Amino acid sequence: MAARLVRPRGITVLVLLGALEGAVLLLGGLLLLIFSGLVGGVFSATGGATAGLLLVSAIFNFIVAYGYWNGFGWAWWGGLILAIIGAIGAILMMPLGVMTMALSLIINGLIIYYLTQPYVQEYFGRSRPLSGGKNLMADSRRLLNASGSNARGLRAALGYCSSA
Repeated sequence: MAARLVRPRGITVLVLLGALEGAVLLLGGLLLLIFSGLVGGVFSATGGATAGLLLVSAIFNFIVAYGYWNGFGWAWWGGLILAIIGAIGAILMMPLGVMTMALSLIINGLIIYYLTQPYVQEYFGRSRPLSGGKNLMADSRRLLNASGSNARGLRAALGYCSSA
């Protein structure tokens, strides 16, 4: 059994941020659901839909925070997707005059940068992450050296193997 890597400190920060964001979204969703039910009318329908979206987002944040804490590989993807969605949302909100979204864009950009660091990817079980285009030849050789009959056939076709 392979030794478990030590959790990077930045991951602990992401767990806390994810749990805090999940708690805020949960509270906001519950309050919106309660107040939209009290007001009624059109606000009830749109408020209920928005509350549902906030509650689902809260659940996703809690799940990803749990995955971060335990180093599950799917949490890396989940966190990256949530950060990309957050960054896109911040960019879309800026022209509407919501300039506080600049902070959200910066934070999500830093999360994306952090999650793509090799030691963070290694913590999530992503062995030898690709270089991100910095060394395309080494990346392609590593991909070609993957095990499996299709990879061997591809290596042979490209001249990466001996003819034996």
